[in-house]
Amino acid sequence: MKNWIDYMINEEGKTVLDRPGGIIAFFINDGECFVTDFYVSKEFRNTGVALKLARDAELYAKDYYCDRMTCNVFINEANRMMFSHKVRIFSEFGFMPTSANNNVLTMMKGI
Repeated sequence: MKNWIDYMINEEGKTVLDRPGGIIAFFINDGECFVTDFYVSKEFRNTGVALKLARDAELYAKDYYCDRMTCNVFINEANRMMFSHKVRIFSEFGFMPTSANNNVLTMMKGI
């Protein structure tokens, strides 16, 4: 995972919070924290790691004067079963759907 994290930071210019059991990556631009990647290792799921990552990202975003966090949840044949799970997880963190376009659901949370 280290190479993937290095790539996101050095090649894509993302901010990455790497914690035991998971990562969250995002861009900050013009008052918005846009979450691009969110992953929790299987052995750390249902342990609170995801919530800790989301809270840490929110605190980081507030430090950079963001007033909202957004994300896109994609749906296609390969991830159809995971789509509702991802939407539920982001909803638990306070994100609400704001738009749907083709195979993308955009969600936002005010902070």
